[in-house]
Amino acid sequence: MKEIVPRQNFSVIIDNYNCDPSGHATCPQSLIVYYKSYKIVLTPRRLNVTTNMVYINGNQIFPTFSNEDLMITSTGVELLLKIPAIKATVMFKSLMFSVTLPNSLFYNNTEGQCGKYVGFACIPNGTLFPM
Repeated sequence: MKEIVPRQNFSVIIDNYNCDPSGHATCPQSLIVYYKSYKIVLTPRRLNVTTNMVYINGNQIFPTFSNEDLMITSTGVELLLKIPAIKATVMFKSLMFSVTLPNSLFYNNTEGQCGKYVGFACIPNGTLFPM
């Protein structure tokens, strides 16, 4: 997901891996969030148990972190990134993730996996899908 016209300097990229032996499915292994000069990588590592890993500009941090721009929390299962200045929330939980953005800042100015977001729907290939 990215802004069509950069205004908030915010984007989210999914780093997928092949999780199906047949080669027909991919699963998210990490989310890479760009905001201002930050590159934030959220990665739940799945071995015997899930361990949340967070990297900011290449430096590993403990999953709970905050500064004047970012707030990252972890429940052990779920990673949650909040960016208060732009009211953005990015959640990553095992194979599920969500990006929540305010209409007031992002309306009609994002594109990505679901197409162009217009506040109440995604428009992939010109077709409206209710959210």
